[in-house]
Amino acid sequence: MENRAASLLILTMAILCCAGRTAATVKRCPDCGHTRVPYLLSTSPDCGNQQYKVRCNAGVLWLDTLNSSSYLITSINPLTQRLIIRPPGLANNVTCMAADFKSQGILLDNNLPFNISSSNTVIGMNCSNEMLTFSQNCSSNSLCHDYVKRNLMAASACGKFPLCCLYKTGGSNNAYKIRVRKERCSAYVSFVNLDTSSGALSSWPEPGVEIMWELPQEPECKLPIDCGDLMNSVCLADRFGQRRCLCKAGFQWDPINAICHNIECPNWRRCKRRKKLAPLIGGLVFAAVAMLIGAIIGSVVYKRRDQNVERSAHFSLTKFREDMLNANNSAGKSAKIFTGKEITRATNNFSKDNVLGSGGFGEVFKGVLDDGTITAVKRAKPGNTKGMDQILNEGLTHLAYEAYHCSSNS
Repeated sequence: MENRAASLLILTMAILCCAGRTAATVKRCPDCGHTRVPYLLSTSPDCGNQQYKVRCNAGVLWLDTLNSSSYLITSINPLTQRLIIRPPGLANNVTCMAADFKSQGILLDNNLPFNISSSNTVIGMNCSNEMLTFSQNCSSNSLCHDYVKRNLMAASACGKFPLCCLYKTGGSNNAYKIRVRKERCSAYVSFVNLDTSSGALSSWPEPGVEIMWELPQEPECKLPIDCGDLMNSVCLADRFGQRRCLCKAGFQWDPINAICHNIECPNWRRCKRRKKLAPLIGGLVFAAVAMLIGAIIGSVVYKRRDQNVERSAHFSLTKFREDMLNANNSAGKSAKIFTGKEITRATNNFSKDNVLGSGGFGEVFKGVLDDGTITAVKRAKPGNTKGMDQILNEGLTHLAYEAYHCSSNS
């Protein structure tokens, strides 16, 4: 007994799941021959929306009406929610009666979302005098006479019936029919978007009746699993209390494609590509920031090093000057600090003719001071801090000795 109860429970849940998934399915039906069947149209119970039924037969789509008549679908525009069916034409070329006269013309089911649009111009033929009481154009100069004359079958079957009428039909939510009967007109033909403002036409287009459909609401549901096929939706009650698969926050119901559309990222592929590129872009940004920080740190370190070198050189030079001023050379002469102009003048602007020698760190020039004293001037190479250090480290004694030695030799 327990096993039977468990089996019954499992079977009941399976039935509910299957029923729920069928109620909320948003699968597009396969093509019918060479004709694409867009969602919402449904050609079978497992695809499309079941309220939008059409029939695929031998690779051709048909619209079945309430009075058991079927009409060939010649075109479908899912963006404008329009389809065009072909009117049945005349039953024969003798009686001037429509092929669907017995079913009283086109009669749509008012429980379904289809209705006749306002783009149809109808020509009624073999009409009764009762039509004269309506607002249709049944006068002798109506374009319906031109059609009857120029269409061979209409001329053969309906030419002997003098009264024809031209009128618009459809355009409201309760426009579900184009009626044919003896009390009105026994035959009819319809044209979509026919321009009658310029009078007689050079040629008559292909007949057609435009049918429009209402956009659907979100699929109905009973359990959360019913919304499994509709991504980014949850089963909740709408404002009328009906439970439907309502889109989550950040998504909006798209009734044409029957999906919850991402309103924050309309182009899904672009957002997906952006998501894939996000780690790469983040890595590049991180690397750029790291390089910038490294460059800043390097610049600070380099600047501090230069400042340390300058401070060291300045300290050495200051100490050298102090030692020089406080020292005497071997000849008993006190030291003296010479300006740059005096040294430049003494060496004749460091002329190459005055070069006494050169080394890795600098050059030695012969110099003649203003008082006639001949001395040697050592100049470090520009930018060579080691040369500067070597000259300073040689000290005052060595420099005084060189100056005295050069003076004795002269």
